Amino acid sequence: MPFSRNHQPDLWAETPAQPPIPAEPPVLFEDEAERITERLLALTHSRFRMGWHLKAQQVRYIHEKGIETIARHAEELIASRLAPAAIPNDGSQTPMKGHPVFIAQHATGTCCRSCLKKWHRIEPGKAFVNLPILGTT
Repeated sequence: MPFSRNHQPDLWAETPAQPPIPAEPPVLFEDEAERITERLLALTHSRFRMGWHLKAQQVRYIHEKGIETIARHAEELIASRLAPAAIPNDGSQTPMKGHPVFIAQHATGTCCRSCLKKWHRIEPGKAFVNLPILGTT
């Protein structure tokens, strides 16, 4: 709004036309969003899954490295430890401590193919083409 010389708003000045407010943005994958919400809600009923929390050292690590780096680490760890069709050490490939991604995997039931089947209904024995949990390739 333009100001007059005494720095008071000029209530009678014309205001520029505002662009129309768009309707609700489209939800591209409504079913997928609902599925993820349903799965995350189910995880809240597991005492084991709810017991996983990042420690101060892991939070510092995330802040030092940046979320983009942590996301890249997650993609690399999942691609190497979870994505192959056959995992010889399935059930023990994700350490219980260390990298923040490991903690997140245990908290979200994405630590092994057995947990992926139980919590996310992703069947084992088939390699990931697109990582279904991260939505990336």
